[in-house]
Amino acid sequence: MLFVREDPLFTALDAELHAYSITFCPPVNSFKLSEKHDKMGTMIKTAVTIENEDMIEVMHEAGADEVILALENGTFSALGSYAGDEIIRLAEKIHACHMQVSVLMNRLFPEDELASFANQMIWLLNEGIDHIICADPGLLYHAMEKGYASRLVFDPMTMMTNSRDALFYKQLGLSSVAVSQLLTAGEIMDIASQVPDCSLCVFGHQMMSVSARPLLSAYGERQDLAELKNRRDLSLREEKREEQMPVYENDYAAMIASDYVQDSLDYIVPFAEAGISRFVLDGAFLSPEFLRDALIAVKEVLQGNDTAKETFRKKYSSEKLSDGYYGIKTIQ
Repeated sequence: MLFVREDPLFTALDAELHAYSITFCPPVNSFKLSEKHDKMGTMIKTAVTIENEDMIEVMHEAGADEVILALENGTFSALGSYAGDEIIRLAEKIHACHMQVSVLMNRLFPEDELASFANQMIWLLNEGIDHIICADPGLLYHAMEKGYASRLVFDPMTMMTNSRDALFYKQLGLSSVAVSQLLTAGEIMDIASQVPDCSLCVFGHQMMSVSARPLLSAYGERQDLAELKNRRDLSLREEKREEQMPVYENDYAAMIASDYVQDSLDYIVPFAEAGISRFVLDGAFLSPEFLRDALIAVKEVLQGNDTAKETFRKKYSSEKLSDGYYGIKTIQ
């Protein structure tokens, strides 16, 4: 069963959303992929995180279409963050390079903070930020209320695992919804073929766990260690494994990332053909050069240059590159 306007289960919700001129539309299963991607690569957007102002021009030259900036105190991420005024300043430089600017606000906000961050979101959009990337439905509500739903990307990290979830959020009028990168390639393509304009993180350490508990700080106190918060040089090793998983804690959560760096180069074209229209490269824990070269490889593969895969992998043979869970079902 897909979500359609006539479904009685959604009559009440449809009425609630009517005030925002949002309706549930028919499913998109019949939308022909040949119509959607008749010119391979022309409708595909690449989005890359940056933590250094000097990388704006570098990522522009590498072919980035969108730059992602993390908002100070607003993320579940190990990325370096910026205050709102600094984001607006950087956005001018990014726009001058003909790239879009998205602000990462993927934290879950408690009741006493939601209104403040929602107002900051609206201010950023009014100041010219192209998109907000969020994970809290509370921000979606405020954006819909102000008429900004079409400028939001909903990315609940690992939680978007089926087409009905994705279609539900997309039909709220959002710019894009992000599919979980921990699904198999087949599952990702199945969702993308049914839901238009999906996003997918295709490069970087994949987020495996987010806990609101200060796990690192608690461990540090128990072991009488120095401050462990806001450090990006720490890793976690399970007792029976040798792999080192990057671990990071800010004021809002403790986060554990994959020990490997996601390498999606063999899947980029099939994902695009299935309907993924926005590919994200996350540079948390990685060097800017590594991120730049990954972006170049993704762009070249989308343009039909398969030799870019081995060129990239040979250069970074010392890194633990992996296709992750694309071939292994982990979510039941």
